[in-house]
Amino acid sequence: MTAVEVQPEPVLAVRSEVVALLDELGVRYEVVDGLVVVMPSATAAHEQLAMWLGAQLLRTASHDMAVLGSNYNYLYAWPGQAFVNADVVVARQQDAEPDGIRVPPLLMVEVLSRSTRRYDATLKKRIYESHGVPSYWLVDPDEPSLTVLELDEAGRYAETARVSGAEVLRVERPFPVELRLTR
Repeated sequence: MTAVEVQPEPVLAVRSEVVALLDELGVRYEVVDGLVVVMPSATAAHEQLAMWLGAQLLRTASHDMAVLGSNYNYLYAWPGQAFVNADVVVARQQDAEPDGIRVPPLLMVEVLSRSTRRYDATLKKRIYESHGVPSYWLVDPDEPSLTVLELDEAGRYAETARVSGAEVLRVERPFPVELRLTR
């Protein structure tokens, strides 16, 4: 009988020099499973919508909650090199470390754009779902609409609410809040 040698799957790692260069150049990027994903700059409309939603969440959040913006890292597979950024992140204040959050945030909000729509709706959804992020909101500025996905008992995202235009969104998670997409 011949022994078969099993080779472990290669582990991709991003060299610290690459990360340092990207940081120095001010490039927006995420690291997903060891691969660098360069993100285009957001448009003014994209940022205004994300800030509008974040402001409404911040106004309602209790002092033990952190509402954070798009440059805050969710270090979903740390140690290692795997992190993503959402447009708005809601977490417990105690979990918000200076360089990012290492436990599942309570809510991740992605404002869809032409260049990130598929990435946000598929890969990021899979990452958030598999790591137990309880609530994930997808905001489509083109319609405009907001879709609320929440983990069900099986640990899969299910749509629990959807609003469009000037409709008011009322949710209980991550905390009771009413908000609008438009001012």
